[in-house]
Amino acid sequence: MNKTIGIVVAMEKEMRLLPDILTDKERIDAPSFHAVVGMVGDNKVIYALSGIGKVAAAVCAAELIRRYSPDFLINVGVSGGMGDAVELLDTIVSTAVCYHDVSCGCDVAWGQVQGFPLYYPVSD
Repeated sequence: MNKTIGIVVAMEKEMRLLPDILTDKERIDAPSFHAVVGMVGDNKVIYALSGIGKVAAAVCAAELIRRYSPDFLINVGVSGGMGDAVELLDTIVSTAVCYHDVSCGCDVAWGQVQGFPLYYPVSD
């Protein structure tokens, strides 16, 4: 079962980590889209560089979807977090995500956009 997998990263140093495992690589350097496209086994992988920030990630993801219609879209990168059980260099896979930089006033929780849920579940 061949799949198309889109992977979005924010920084060039993250971009350099994966493309070595790709075969039949092609680099895409369009004015608004930078990616390496290749194969991992029978699966097409598009490894796209977005730039830093959620707007840049959203624009990159939208362009990746427009160009390739991936079966899966993964955002990979360095982030921060807090928790008693979290150690330096741990890999964390979220079960839900939320905004950290939104305040719509006292009548909704910090991070919640009015009319929308505070948390968004992720795909299994």
